[in-house]
Amino acid sequence: MKRVLLSLCFLFAGAVVAQAAPQGDELITRTVGRCGDPCTITSNYGGSIVDFEDAADAIAAGARKRVVIDGYCASACMVLADRARHKTCITPRAVFAYHKTNYNRPIPLRADLRRWIDSKGGFPEFRGTPGIMPHEVASRFWARCTAA
Repeated sequence: MKRVLLSLCFLFAGAVVAQAAPQGDELITRTVGRCGDPCTITSNYGGSIVDFEDAADAIAAGARKRVVIDGYCASACMVLADRARHKTCITPRAVFAYHKTNYNRPIPLRADLRRWIDSKGGFPEFRGTPGIMPHEVASRFWARCTAA
């Protein structure tokens, strides 16, 4: 009987955790802040890569039509822009910053971005000065935004 009750407790606890997980718009808002559609990012210093990957997946699944990078987008924000690249455009103010993770690994980006970063000396240390990808270079990887 104890095992049955214990099993039911674990199942119930798992169901409560699953219900509490943010989805779609809530996940995007929690990760990048309140934004409309398109979701315009003007200054974002990153955060948890997993959260930004999940937000990018929500965007790709239709939670937003587009993402506009209109300023500073660093670290995990760059991961989001890369992962949702087909729905992301950049303005002339877009600047990307990159570095290693706190686990001393490069942030997870597609091979074309990694090649460019490697050609510039690689990923700087986590607590050091980040590498910068200016708009002129970023426009090789992301579409430029056009007026609606």
